[in-house]
Amino acid sequence: MGRVRFRVDVGAADSGNLTANINAGDLTGYFDRNYVSNNNTTSAILNVAEFDFNAEMNKSFDPINITPGDISRLSVSIYNSNAFELDNAAWVDNLANIQPGLYIANPANVYTTGCGTTPIVTAVFGSSMLSLSGAIVPAKVGQTNGTCTVQVNVSSITPGNLINTIPGGVLTAVKGGSTETVSNTDPASCHI
Repeated sequence: MGRVRFRVDVGAADSGNLTANINAGDLTGYFDRNYVSNNNTTSAILNVAEFDFNAEMNKSFDPINITPGDISRLSVSIYNSNAFELDNAAWVDNLANIQPGLYIANPANVYTTGCGTTPIVTAVFGSSMLSLSGAIVPAKVGQTNGTCTVQVNVSSITPGNLINTIPGGVLTAVKGGSTETVSNTDPASCHI
């Protein structure tokens, strides 16, 4: 009696514990000019995990209390908890999407960190639109998420408590070296 081992690469359309069965008689062939077959049924369990390739966004104002016409520093960050970099990361932040009054200050004093070598930030004085495109967000290393942060000066013409939110799904990016898309599931909000 001999032993034969073989390896087969498989894929799955669903997640969970999937069982692959080989019934008795399913494997046949010839060995030393004799017809042979497997006598026993065998099975293997494959645990197929569903990975969540999402990223998180966060934002803040510093300081959070200003009078109309004063300047606050807005920071918008992408946190990548995946083991791969995010390519061509992009988002749009409508500063007045919930309450009017916030706008890009003069000077905008745009600064990026951890966003790759050629990110494009659009921040036009007086506009309520801020955007990032072409960014590369590094992969998570150990327990430290990869981070890409954009900072810009903003001001307000409206007194009171203003809320600025980037909705879930606004971030677009692709998994490095593939076409799989990544986005933010949750919104990012802050008050000024």
